[in-house]
Amino acid sequence: MFYLTGICPLLLLLVPPLEIYFDLRPMNLTITPITWALYYFGFYAMHILLAWFVVGSFRWETLTLATASFPIYTKALWNVITGKDVGWHVTESGSNRSPFDFIVPQLLFLLFLALTSVVAITRDVQNGQPTLAMAWNVTNTIILALFVGAAAREAWGPRPAASIIVATDDDAPAQRTIVARPLPAATPAPAPAPAPAPAPVLVSVAASPAPSRRGVRA
Repeated sequence: MFYLTGICPLLLLLVPPLEIYFDLRPMNLTITPITWALYYFGFYAMHILLAWFVVGSFRWETLTLATASFPIYTKALWNVITGKDVGWHVTESGSNRSPFDFIVPQLLFLLFLALTSVVAITRDVQNGQPTLAMAWNVTNTIILALFVGAAAREAWGPRPAASIIVATDDDAPAQRTIVARPLPAATPAPAPAPAPAPAPVLVSVAASPAPSRRGVRA
């Protein structure tokens, strides 16, 4: 299933030229347009739903990348069939290679589909009747053209200049000698003065008179 992700777009790209050049119709023309749309949009709807489920949104670049990714999966399938072990290659971040060096198969297919579209349009104009193969091939040509256009913008668009800063002796800060001294000892706070003792209070007590002694007669 992993390799079919890239091989299915390749088959969808080859079906219209087969009808245009060799009059081969790998589909039943007696089916209704609704049935044909279900078969045609089955693959693309899967990519739309997958992008919506993973990312939470859908962009047209998803279909463009899905259509243009067939060389990678085809090469991977061929390596499995032939038993060729290919190591992991990391893209060079500082490389000055053109993006077109990595999309040569897509460029050749775009040229082939563009010429096929011219042949199909010329044939349909002469016959006086448009065909499904012509519309299908023009659609695939536009999709690959969008992919190549993105590569062209990256290759020929303005790039930020890489600035390299070289440190020299003039840019070095002047050296200074700093003498560290210990901090002065903290002076303890004076103790609070004791509260004065209260003055004694003298209380005068009056003496009671002594009882008088008198004789008692019997």
